[in-house]
Amino acid sequence: MPSGRSTAANPSVPTILISTRRSVSVQWVDGIDLTQAEPLCYRLSIEHSVVGKGLIQDILRVLELSNAWSLKEADLDTALNESQAQHNGRFEGLVIPTPENIQQLLTDTRQLLREANAVTELKGKQKELLDKLEDIHLRDDHAYTWAELNTIANYKIAQAHQHICDALQDDVKTHDLWESFQQDINDYIAMVFNTAKQLMSAYQTYKLNLGLIDFNDMEQYMLRLLEHEGFRAEFADRFRLVLVDEFQDTNPVQLRIFRAWAELTEQNIWVGDVKQAIYGFRGTDVELVKEVIAGLEAEQIQTLDTSWRSRRELVAAANVLFTRA
Repeated sequence: MPSGRSTAANPSVPTILISTRRSVSVQWVDGIDLTQAEPLCYRLSIEHSVVGKGLIQDILRVLELSNAWSLKEADLDTALNESQAQHNGRFEGLVIPTPENIQQLLTDTRQLLREANAVTELKGKQKELLDKLEDIHLRDDHAYTWAELNTIANYKIAQAHQHICDALQDDVKTHDLWESFQQDINDYIAMVFNTAKQLMSAYQTYKLNLGLIDFNDMEQYMLRLLEHEGFRAEFADRFRLVLVDEFQDTNPVQLRIFRAWAELTEQNIWVGDVKQAIYGFRGTDVELVKEVIAGLEAEQIQTLDTSWRSRRELVAAANVLFTRA
């Protein structure tokens, strides 16, 4: 939690609260409101209002990576454009217009299945399809989700009723190529990045107004200090040895700091085990560690091959599992 005076009485408290464990919770305040996301997330079957799931999880992931990689708002604009371009590139030349009669097909197929059910009670997939169409029919504007169209397209209908469902299934089986579906995907990508930008800006303003810093700020201020010759000289004078533990859980900003420290000290010892990397969700990247190791001379690497806290059998079993992986 950023340290400073309490803001419990302030109704406009932070958009993001970062705890000492750097987990993030969100309060949708100060004009940042995701209620407008509901129709889009509904169509995409994505949770939009629960912390740790769906849309909010994606937004917080962008924020975590932005902190780890020192990204700014302009960088998120670039990431947004690149993400949309990458997605659209996969479907280039394949996108087709959305059928104009899809609602009518849903209604007509429902009616025909109801008539068939009146003659002989439907069972199996035919009954499941009728129930789904009834459910869609009862909604406002007969709204459907893309997942439901996918399910409808893949129902295995008995031959006796296949003629009733052919037209609908033939149309919806290509729903992932429809312009409307592709637009929803692009809109979702934009929503994630643009909301992350809003939160980033609101949080920075909040900290600035209250004179607070968080752990990510500490990393950034250290990098800025390391650009000043006076600080570098004092650091080199005061420290001879730098020890870094859990090096496998290093993010790009931290690696820049460690490398800068290494330039200023006589000895550096970084201890880590790529098998134990667990903080990728916070922006750490084990590939950074592998690149560092690959760039070292053989005499700079020392393998700690004795475990003092596990029995030999457990270590052997773990090595077998990781070797297979």
